[in-house]
Amino acid sequence: MLILVLVFLLITRIEKKEFQLAALGLNLQANTLPFVVIGLILGSVLFFGAAMFGVLIDTLHFPILPDFSQWQILISFAASLIFYVMNSFWQELLFRGYLQTRTVDEYGRAIGISGVAVVFVVFHGLVQSLTPISILTGVLLFLFIGLLYDKTKSLYLVGALHAVLNFLPVLFNTWWQGLEAATIYCIAFALLVLLILSFERRGHEDVI
Repeated sequence: MLILVLVFLLITRIEKKEFQLAALGLNLQANTLPFVVIGLILGSVLFFGAAMFGVLIDTLHFPILPDFSQWQILISFAASLIFYVMNSFWQELLFRGYLQTRTVDEYGRAIGISGVAVVFVVFHGLVQSLTPISILTGVLLFLFIGLLYDKTKSLYLVGALHAVLNFLPVLFNTWWQGLEAATIYCIAFALLVLLILSFERRGHEDVI
């Protein structure tokens, strides 16, 4: 809520513009729930894809099972889940909904998405140590998330995806060495770029 208030003040007091939830990807529509579901699925695919690749290159080992022992009671599990969901959504609200939107408007899609992705990863360096591989992994992931947001304008989609990728490593007590996630995120980003280019080319041909 504090981040939403901050964004509200930035828009209304600093930019002198009208505050609209739709401009931040938060408008409720018929496709809101499908976007949430897609985000949950994409996040799960990325996590388990990285896990399977980790098994393949022998950095992770079967069985990869959820670890509920870290939550002694159900209410602590629920509180942890809520924390990761809210933490992911405020980050996406500030960095994708607000900063990326304005950076893309000012400098274009390539600079806007990549610039905010790098800033976001550096921001994480304030609370955790960063290594070259973790920086690469983070940049690849948030290039993917940033491009998803740019095309869908749904904070619900990217927020759900981000929340899944924050929570599942905790649930399964699985932490990446780096190469597993970086490889899967790179593949996902490349596939998304190819998919977007394919749609844009098809749309251009239809117009002609």
